[in-house]
Amino acid sequence: MGHHVDFYLLKRDTLTAKFIELEKEKDEFAFFKNYLIEKNIIEGNTYSATDASIIIQKVKEDTLLLNRDELSDIKNYIHEVSVGYGYNPEDERFVKKMLEFGFELIHDISHGCASLFLLSLGDSESVDYSSWNYDERDRTNLEREEFTRELEYIILLHSKMQLKGCDNLVEKNGLIVTIENLEKNELLTNVVESHFDSAMKDENLVNNNESILFNAVELSRKIENTRDGIIILYS
Repeated sequence: MGHHVDFYLLKRDTLTAKFIELEKEKDEFAFFKNYLIEKNIIEGNTYSATDASIIIQKVKEDTLLLNRDELSDIKNYIHEVSVGYGYNPEDERFVKKMLEFGFELIHDISHGCASLFLLSLGDSESVDYSSWNYDERDRTNLEREEFTRELEYIILLHSKMQLKGCDNLVEKNGLIVTIENLEKNELLTNVVESHFDSAMKDENLVNNNESILFNAVELSRKIENTRDGIIILYS
C-alpha cells in the first residue's frame, strides 16, 4: 500500500490520439519499446516484460483496459522523454508533456493518510465491489461516475464517523445535511452501515477521519464539472 497517491484527470481521446501518432513514428515507437524492455530488465521482471504493442493496442481499443502498471509505465515514459533521469513530478517540462498525453494532476495525498484513503477508496477490506456492479477492470482506472460513487462512499462513512464526536453546532448541521442527502441512495447507505462499526473500532481511521473526509470532499469538488476519466497512481 502506497504512502503517496496522485489523482489525474485523463482525457482519453487525447491519450489515444497521441499513441496512434507515436506508433506511426518508427523512432519514437522504438524508443518506447526499448524503454519498457530496459525498465523490466532493471526491475528483474523478465517473467512478464511489458510489451509496447500490448499497451498501444489497449489504448486504441479502450483506455479503460489499461491497468495501474501500464499507466505507471506510460507516466514514467513521458517523464523519460520530457525530463530524463531523476523523477520530479513538478518539473514544468513533465507537467506540460503529461497534458499533451491527456493527463492532468488534480490532487495528491502523502504519508499515512494516503494508504488509509486507498483503503477507504476501495480495497476489498473496505468495499464489496460485487455489490457495486464492478467488472474485472483495474480499480485505479475509472470513469468519473465510478469515482464519484467511491467518493460518496468515503464522504458518507466519514461524515457519520465525524458526527459521532462533533460538538460544533454549525459543523454538526453541515454533516447532517450531507448524510441525509447521500442516504437517499439505499445501496450506498447499506454498504456504509455494514462497515460503520468496524471503521469506528479502527484507531487509524478514527484518528485520520477528518483528513480522509477533507480529501474526499476536495476531490469531489474538483471533478464535479468534468467528464474526464480518473487515474489513481500510488507509490
